[in-house]
Amino acid sequence: MVVLLRVLPPDLPRRTSKWLRPLILCGQRSLRVLCFGVLLSFAAHWILVQIAGVVAQMRVSVLGIVLLVGIGWIATLYRGLPILLGRKRV
Repeated sequence: MVVLLRVLPPDLPRRTSKWLRPLILCGQRSLRVLCFGVLLSFAAHWILVQIAGVVAQMRVSVLGIVLLVGIGWIATLYRGLPILLGRKRV
């Protein structure tokens, strides 16, 4: 990913498309997404031990991706709140 960002021009329209926004948010808040992902992996393992099957694996994977993108979005929203409220960022 880093190599692609170095090679591609910065004004390329695809780099700022709305479809890549979830990936950008996860990258900007990568520590929070990583920590939550570790917790999710334990929960996913427990669910998959209880319910076996390919459909269960696909559902757990899609739900995990949605939750991780949601954590990135919430962390970005939370980080912007002090600025919106007029307080200094620490």
